[in-house]
Amino acid sequence: MDGDTATVVGSLADLYRTHRLALVRLAVLLLGDQPTAEDVVQEVFIGLHRAGRTDVSLAYLRVSVVNRSRSAIRR
Repeated sequence: MDGDTATVVGSLADLYRTHRLALVRLAVLLLGDQPTAEDVVQEVFIGLHRAGRTDVSLAYLRVSVVNRSRSAIRR
């Protein structure tokens, strides 16, 4: 892992540790299902990692969780 990748992973890990519980609670409110809510939040962070995004706000994370939850409901 090069320095840039380590920084991205570290930043995402910090974001995950800081906001995971609140984001899972939001997803549970929308989905009514804890395991699916946890999957949704993980998918959001996996998407950020794949895109190399670390410059995201809490608002961006919330919108992403809401959108992924809506997609899960449609499925």
